[in-house]
Amino acid sequence: MSTLRGRTIVVVGAEEPGARALARALAAEGAAVALLGVRAGPDAEFAIASIANELWALEVRHVMAPAGDSPDPYAQAERVRAELGEPDGLVSLAGDLTPWRDAFGCPAVDARDVPPETALRLLASLVG
Repeated sequence: MSTLRGRTIVVVGAEEPGARALARALAAEGAAVALLGVRAGPDAEFAIASIANELWALEVRHVMAPAGDSPDPYAQAERVRAELGEPDGLVSLAGDLTPWRDAFGCPAVDARDVPPETALRLLASLVG
């Protein structure tokens, strides 16, 4: 059984390259996925919506929150908690993860420079 099965994982910077592969890998592990944006704009929102559509097609529990909805980590944390429950872990593909770790209060992995498989192994070791 996967360590991430049944867990809720937050992906910060879901509009960034690599987010789609990471979301797919989390879905394959059986995790619910929160896709959070950090950049506003139509391209960023389209990227997040595209990943959310894939998760929907795979029947994966998920929520999407583009930065245009609210760039505040605490507001996004409340939205995730309301829709998916308390998050178990966070993976960041965008910048400083300190404000996100503080807002969500869960183990966090900076995945900007690592492949999705490595990020998942690191995350599983933290939430396991």
